[in-house]
Amino acid sequence: MTIFVPLMMFGWLPFTLALFAFMKPRQAAAIALIVGWLFLPNAQYSFPGIPDYSKIPAVCLPIILGTLFFDNRQLSKFHFGKLDIPILVLCICPLSTSLANGLGAYDGISGIIQQFFNWGLPYVIGKMYFSDKEGLREIARWIVIGGLIYIPFCLWEMRMSPNLHYYIYGFRTDSFTTTIRFGGNRPVVFLRHGIALGLWMMSTVYLAFWLWRSRVVQYIHILPMGLVTVSLLVVFLLCRSLNAIVLFSLGVLAYHAIKTWRMKVMVVCLAMLPVVYIVARNNGMITSDSLTEIASDINADRARSLYIRLSNEEQLQNKAWQRPVFGWGGWGRSRVYDENGKDISITDGLWIIIFGSYGLVGLISLGLVLLLPSFVFWRKYRSMDWRQPDLAPMVGFACFLPLYTIDCLMNAMVNPIYTVVASGMLGWLALDTETGLA
Repeated sequence: MTIFVPLMMFGWLPFTLALFAFMKPRQAAAIALIVGWLFLPNAQYSFPGIPDYSKIPAVCLPIILGTLFFDNRQLSKFHFGKLDIPILVLCICPLSTSLANGLGAYDGISGIIQQFFNWGLPYVIGKMYFSDKEGLREIARWIVIGGLIYIPFCLWEMRMSPNLHYYIYGFRTDSFTTTIRFGGNRPVVFLRHGIALGLWMMSTVYLAFWLWRSRVVQYIHILPMGLVTVSLLVVFLLCRSLNAIVLFSLGVLAYHAIKTWRMKVMVVCLAMLPVVYIVARNNGMITSDSLTEIASDINADRARSLYIRLSNEEQLQNKAWQRPVFGWGGWGRSRVYDENGKDISITDGLWIIIFGSYGLVGLISLGLVLLLPSFVFWRKYRSMDWRQPDLAPMVGFACFLPLYTIDCLMNAMVNPIYTVVASGMLGWLALDTETGLA
């Protein structure tokens, strides 16, 4: 590691406080969140008695402290309601898991703190700063700006090689061989993996497309929104992330179904895809052989990789069903070992990691955190309302969150920005008493 690792991980706190001191709090929170996530190293520090200090708390904790020091009235905006029950369950379920597995209360409390760092902190930020129409429009705009900021870095790594994280921070986040795709370099920049970069760029171009076509945002500073969208689209396609391209195609289909055919049910279809997949996988309706056969018609190399993922997923499913309610807990207890005690499992999908660690309680609560905004939004607004320009960012997010959840079936690229968006959507929906759910 280079000296830039501790400088960024611990220097982000005073930088964020400076943003809050000299800027409007909402804008400071958006910049600290987006820029911090895009440029901080993928490092972690271990301290006795507390969870690891990694990238997510390094980005989110300074925003909470900035709020306490410069904008403490925002804390009053965090009203707990029925729509917030899933995040509460997700954060406290490690205690039940630890007690159920005989790991003790100390292990459970440590797990609660770690869950709160990873999921609770972004959720609180979303509720405080982005839980109204203006806030959701602001975070959508900054997500698009984040994509624009990454364009030159992506182009550099495509041409020179995906080594920026190594050059600046002194270590790689994954094997270099995973960056070679379709005869070229797949950029990583300062994210954890090329898959995470592809998903991020997909999200930025998808939101830019929504905002542009809905005429909500005409310019990003001096750049016309059409030019912004096309630029992001070209760079996104050059990122060579097949999974993200498939997700983007689903998102575009949803856009046309909603805008052209007024089929708002398409949002429900997107949100139900991960649910149907998980149920079908656990019932044996979808097997690794059947999915691999379909993938082989697209790309033989990716089909082999998919088979390895899915076959491991099936082994982990069998292990998870031995502790279906609260899971196995931490310390690698949910993984699969051979007769010699060697770990032979490969965990890729976030859903199987959560299911194995925290059981159905953790899996269902995480699914509700990410998907409930789409379902509540679909229930509240009529098809004709979805065409209103002031609702365009929310409609985009209603599709945006299921696309991320679908990616979580195959990958575990946790990104706090999606949690912030989900929290903001739920906060906005809960404030409208016509939902009947607040």
